Amino acid sequence: MRFVGTVRWSDYDLQGEAERERALRASGYFMRLMGATRDGRPFEAEAMREESLSSRAWLEAELAEPAAGRWDKTVVITHFAPSALSADPRYGAAQPASASFCNADDDLLPAADLWLHGHLHCRHDYRVGTTRIVSNARGHARKGEAAGFDGLRLIEV
Repeated sequence: MRFVGTVRWSDYDLQGEAERERALRASGYFMRLMGATRDGRPFEAEAMREESLSSRAWLEAELAEPAAGRWDKTVVITHFAPSALSADPRYGAAQPASASFCNADDDLLPAADLWLHGHLHCRHDYRVGTTRIVSNARGHARKGEAAGFDGLRLIEV
């Protein structure tokens, strides 16, 4: 079994290139509020996008490796979600802020048997074609998001 993992930062293109600027602005507020830094400098939405494109290129190349005789199954693990289908149903995929949590990596899904992700505060377990996408996020207990979380969940591949 092959495990391939990356943060897969947000590229802010969930709703398409035409909506990228809106998504970057929506994220920018939160990132300034959070005060994240990288190498001593503010880690802003544009810097995250650059990291995202780099991790996307790496992931795409890894998933393009032929499996023949090397492994039977491929599990991808990312922090950010690979599809708008993982958007938090409380907000929906059309919200610009959802692009801060999900990427439009649906074209990569067929290369994986199982794709595990986090970052959202809701749980998902669905299929796209033969690929199973699972998020067993705990969320914030004070907001009632932890209800349904299973810390001992077992997922068979």
